[in-house]
Amino acid sequence: MEGMMIGENILKAAVKLNNDSRFYPVLNRLKNGSQKSCTAVFAGGSITAGLYENGVLDTPYPKITADELHRITGADIRLENIGECSFHSAPGLIAYEKMFRDAPPDMVFIEFAVNNAFDKYNADQFESFIRKILSADTSTAAAVICCCRSDGFTCEPYMSELAEYYHIPCISVKSALEALNADFSDYSSDGLHPHTRGHRLIAELVSYIFTASENQIAAPLPDKAIYGNTMEHSKYFANKNFRPDKTGDFIPTEMNGIFSDGWSRQCIGNEPMSFVIPESSGARALYVVFRSSSDRFFGCADIFVNGELRCSLDGYSICGWDNPAVFGVYLDSGTDNCIEIKMHKGDEKKRFDIFCFGI
Repeated sequence: MEGMMIGENILKAAVKLNNDSRFYPVLNRLKNGSQKSCTAVFAGGSITAGLYENGVLDTPYPKITADELHRITGADIRLENIGECSFHSAPGLIAYEKMFRDAPPDMVFIEFAVNNAFDKYNADQFESFIRKILSADTSTAAAVICCCRSDGFTCEPYMSELAEYYHIPCISVKSALEALNADFSDYSSDGLHPHTRGHRLIAELVSYIFTASENQIAAPLPDKAIYGNTMEHSKYFANKNFRPDKTGDFIPTEMNGIFSDGWSRQCIGNEPMSFVIPESSGARALYVVFRSSSDRFFGCADIFVNGELRCSLDGYSICGWDNPAVFGVYLDSGTDNCIEIKMHKGDEKKRFDIFCFGI
């Protein structure tokens, strides 16, 4: 595999296996032929999607990694890349839930270290994602990929802490660059997105897991979360599997992208969408995935919980490009939660698109 051809001492410095017990069994089955195929999921932001300063790479690190896994094992590798621009842990988790809730994959690589914020709210979402992967199927292997920006920003401190706590591998691009004594330009030309050599570096780090994993005694999933698990049991709801009590001015609409079955508001009045989240669901928060657009025809929607205004979501952003934005609203405990969504006063004639909900 082409790359920076880094030595094993540097690989060991940049890739912490953390006594992982899940990769070895699936790799062993693939190598001895008892398992003929493997589904490998890569969840992340624009880096995982392959964006760089000149467009989109044909062979980003997920493709290079999948090819290397095939070379090592000879198995048929089904690559599922759910990397999307602007994705952080919350939309990534909801997309993962949509695509794999009925058929957990063999291995999952999660890359959100430059898209998440460095706060407990985002750490909770990231930990929820890890717990969802590990709890859905005890055979699914998971690993964390921590990229970084040229200014040094990365959420690696809490992500690597969580990887160690849950005994899953953690890859540090920052550690690899430091160990190589490399300039950031050897990895990226725009201060964030890897160029071709940068993607080869990430793939080489990830692929080290395939050769270095050892047989370990399985560790049970910890009962206690470090930062939180608010989203661990969140489910994906869109117009194909969910009917609000009232849709109001929001009409089921086919949309582009991963979240394709949402609702688009018809600007004919201000009839709210409403539904009830029963206490028995155990839901702790409502996550609204909505369109962020630079078109000024998009407006602001208010979210009410049990008659109380909890937040206002602005569908217009000067930086929006029709990308999914996510906002979480905590629910009242010990009671049913009546949800109402309608346009903010003054925006009754504007548009608002809901991609889906995480509940």
